[in-house]
Amino acid sequence: MAKCSHHVVDLEDSHQRIIRNVRISVTDRCNLRCTYCMPEEGVDWVPRSQILTFDELIRLVSIFHSFGVDKFRLTGGEPTIRSNFVQLVQSLQSICPSIRLSMTTNGLKLYEIAEDLQKAGMRKLNISLDTLDPQKYHDITLRDEFDTVIRGIKKAQSLDFEEIKINAVALKGFNIEEIFDFIKFSDESGLEVRFIEFMPFSGNKWKVENYISKKEILDLIRQEYQVTEIPSEDKSKTSVTYQIEGTKARIGFIASVSESFCKFCNRLRITTEGNVRTCLHSSHEIPLHDLIRNGASDEEIISAIQLGVKEKWEGHPDFRIIDYKPPVDDKSMILIGG
Repeated sequence: MAKCSHHVVDLEDSHQRIIRNVRISVTDRCNLRCTYCMPEEGVDWVPRSQILTFDELIRLVSIFHSFGVDKFRLTGGEPTIRSNFVQLVQSLQSICPSIRLSMTTNGLKLYEIAEDLQKAGMRKLNISLDTLDPQKYHDITLRDEFDTVIRGIKKAQSLDFEEIKINAVALKGFNIEEIFDFIKFSDESGLEVRFIEFMPFSGNKWKVENYISKKEILDLIRQEYQVTEIPSEDKSKTSVTYQIEGTKARIGFIASVSESFCKFCNRLRITTEGNVRTCLHSSHEIPLHDLIRNGASDEEIISAIQLGVKEKWEGHPDFRIIDYKPPVDDKSMILIGG
């Protein structure tokens, strides 16, 4: 297969934001059942015949690379349960050597494949871990795999990844009581822990009562510690990181509810079946699947992407409205892709 296309033209939306970051859901399946991600009643999985093949994924990466996109994050579901996942990473890095690959994972398979992943070209890992309590871990994931994840994290740390971060969805009444345990964990492990504000998706029973803001968490931390924001020149970053004074701990926040970062959003998502989602919270998708499967040329796909990106929202709704509900026609988080 030919090498990646060269950067030809920027991909710009109607709000003068240039796309530089694409997240690719390589599967909608997962080996956990996190209650904030998957509805209790389950979901209608994408038929396996409709999931993009590796060749189709590589083709899309090449097309987006021609727009100057150089950051690609592989997500799911759980990306590591996709058959021959390491081979996909190796192929992407071989065909497009200048791209920077990262991954969001629940860590269950990390111990087995971390070394192969790193050698294949994976640079950065975000590992989901919502609690440091094994019983609570079971309660929210419906699986007894806490020790498996911890072992995977330690294995990844022993390797030469550029960056490893821990992600925790902040849930009032569930894990906020562990905030100082997470600070201790960050201090001892040297890993940044990032709290993600709880966001509403179809089927996850989002309520304001379960939501806790970045400010509220910071106020709790400041009862015990002084904190200093770590500056960043990257305006498109989704997270803000704080150094916990007197420790090695770093605590980050993805405050998409209370402090929207939409103004500088430069991201798109490719769903498992190959459509492009312009915003995590918008049900609007650029329908590339049929174009890809029906033999469309690269030029036709590029035109569809350019047209669709013009529909990218300036910003998502204010979720703090008491009676806010996701659009009835929207998907649950696991079907959108992390």
